[in-house]
Amino acid sequence: MSGDPGFDQAAEVLSRIRRTTGDLGAVLAELESAVEPEVAGWPAAARARYREAKREWATALDRMPECLDRAAQAFREISSEDPKRGR
Repeated sequence: MSGDPGFDQAAEVLSRIRRTTGDLGAVLAELESAVEPEVAGWPAAARARYREAKREWATALDRMPECLDRAAQAFREISSEDPKRGR
């Protein structure tokens, strides 16, 4: 199975997602720097919702590398399985 080009394609997709994740972090930081000065003037409910959303996207972005590492490990395990085992 290790010669299966599908696994090479999967590795490339994971690599692209990693790069995109880094790019997303930069975009979010840029957006935050533009928005943060205005947040103080927002209604309390809008400020609260923004802070909640900010925590959610920060958490998701922080988890992305771990998720990608698990996916990469799974692809490595699958692609290195012994073809004699019928997989």
